[in-house]
Amino acid sequence: MMPGSDDIPDALAEDQLRSKAEIDDALADAMFDVIADDTVDRKPHPLRDLRDLSTPRRVTIAIAVTLGAGAAGLAGMGLRHDFFDVLSARYLSSLAILGALATALLSVSLRGLHRAALGDALSVCLCGFGLTLPFLSAANPGWWPGTGVETDAIFHLRCFAQGGVLTAIVTAVTVLLMRADRPRWWRLVAAAAAGGLVGTLMQYLNCPSAEPFHLLTSHSALGAVVASAVLLADRLRYGPSE
Repeated sequence: MMPGSDDIPDALAEDQLRSKAEIDDALADAMFDVIADDTVDRKPHPLRDLRDLSTPRRVTIAIAVTLGAGAAGLAGMGLRHDFFDVLSARYLSSLAILGALATALLSVSLRGLHRAALGDALSVCLCGFGLTLPFLSAANPGWWPGTGVETDAIFHLRCFAQGGVLTAIVTAVTVLLMRADRPRWWRLVAAAAAGGLVGTLMQYLNCPSAEPFHLLTSHSALGAVVASAVLLADRLRYGPSE
C-alpha cells in the first residue's frame, strides 16, 4: 500500500464537501438576490404597487374602473330613446342580475393566490355561466323589451363595437390587477366574462332593438369573443398552459 493512501478518501470527501458548499453558497446568493429584487432593492412601479394591494382593494379598483368606464360610455351614447316606455321590474331586475354576476366574476378573477384552488369543475361552471347567460336571456323571446328599430350590418357592427370597447377595458384592467405573471386560464376567462356582462348591460341601456339576431350577436357575444382573444394572446405569449 502506498504511504498516505489512507488519507486519499478523506481528501476526496473534503473536496466534495467543499464543492457542495460552494454550490450551496451560489444558490443561496442567487436566492437572496431574487428576494432582494422583490423587496428591499425593488424599484417603485405603479403597476406592481397596484398588484401588491389587498384583494378587496384590487376588486374595489376593478369595480370603480368598470363603473366609471360604463358611465362615460353611457354618457357619450345616451339612454335608449324608449327607456321609460320599457321600464319595468323585469327589465331592471335583469340588468341587476347582469351587474351582480359581473361583480362576482371580477371577485373570482382577482381571488387571492393564497386561497384554495376553485377546482376545474367549479371554474368551468362559473366561467361558462358568465359567458352563456347573455345568450340564454337573448334567446328567450320577449325577455328584453324593445320597440324595434330597423337594423342592418352597420347597426350590428356599431353596437358590437360600442359594447366591445367597454368589455375590453374592463378585461384589460382586471388582468393588469392580477398578481400572477401568467394567470390561470379561468382567471382570464372570468375577467372577460365580467367585461362581457358589463358591455351587454350597457347595450341594453342604450340600444332599443329587440331583434333576436341582433341580441344574440351584437349584445351577447362580447364576453365570448374577448375571452377567446385573451386566451389566444396568452398562448402566443407563453405557449401552452400546463
